[in-house]
Amino acid sequence: DFFCSDFYRMLCRKINSGAMLRDEDWNEIEEHLRSVYPGFSNRLYGFCRMSELEYHVCMLIKLRIAPSEMASVLSKDTSTISTVRSRLYRKVFGKKGSSKDWDNFVNTL
Repeated sequence: DFFCSDFYRMLCRKINSGAMLRDEDWNEIEEHLRSVYPGFSNRLYGFCRMSELEYHVCMLIKLRIAPSEMASVLSKDTSTISTVRSRLYRKVFGKKGSSKDWDNFVNTL
């Protein structure tokens, strides 16, 4: 199971320490997500164009990382992370939705 893997535990330790994720870390996250959830990024990008920040938030949602921890590793306020998530919901569905609505959608992909 992915959530019991050494990679996931290492990533959680890094995130819990508040360390910024480097490009290599993001590449590795994407690679692992691709192997566990084939087509995840393609389906996600199929719904709308995304900035790098939006895509990183989506990857972290899929990895079950809490919004406060997302904010820490992305050097953003928690409110910014919440805004990104609710804005993505509006982009994809054309109506107002909560950040939790977006999380639920991402986790179905």
